[in-house]
Amino acid sequence: MSLGLREGRFATRRRRRRRIIWWLVVVLSLGAVAYQAYEAGSHLARWEVTSLSEKIGKFDNTVAALEARTIELEAALQVERERGQEWRQRYQTDVPTGLLKEYLDLIQKRLGDGLTTERLAFLINTAQERRSCAGEPISKRFLAQTLLHKGANDSVSFASNIVTVTAIGKSVRDKAGNPEAWYDPAQPIDAIFTVIGGKISRTEGKLPMHFSVVVNAEEFLFTLTAGDRGFINVTADRCDYP
Repeated sequence: MSLGLREGRFATRRRRRRRIIWWLVVVLSLGAVAYQAYEAGSHLARWEVTSLSEKIGKFDNTVAALEARTIELEAALQVERERGQEWRQRYQTDVPTGLLKEYLDLIQKRLGDGLTTERLAFLINTAQERRSCAGEPISKRFLAQTLLHKGANDSVSFASNIVTVTAIGKSVRDKAGNPEAWYDPAQPIDAIFTVIGGKISRTEGKLPMHFSVVVNAEEFLFTLTAGDRGFINVTADRCDYP
């Protein structure tokens, strides 16, 4: 009877040891798995940190390069601004404007018409502040040409027909808006000065109008004003030239 009890106790102890060993195996296995997971996670984390560090280093290099390029561009922009300001000042100083530009345009036009630079220089050097004129102005009148009027009394001549003056104007309109034969003195006219031989000079503008024509050693000064209906009054004086 006592032998059976001892065998039962031994069997119980063996089962307990087996359970303990089994739990130890389970715990050790879980520990091994956890350790492997930890090592894998640590390795991945170190790899990610290394990768991020490399990327940050590249970004830092890129930012540094961009900052250096920005400084270069700002310096170049400042140089271009200074050049632009310099050219602006030179333009304002060297490029003629206003009355001076009108004179230069006139000089270029006369040179383009065939006037030599020597002749132009002579005329400028011999020009006087006051003209020496005859002081005996002659006044005449003529009808301005329009789309509805061309023909009789539409020109006048001076100095034995050396210079002939004509003009073209815009027709005045009646209350109904229809054009009449007479020119409208409130509108610009085209004045034409024809020198004997065929040379023509012309000017455009509103009356009164002043214009000069040079013929050989004489300069004819003309003043045009509005006259009676359809007429333009012309006063001419002869002056020495230059």
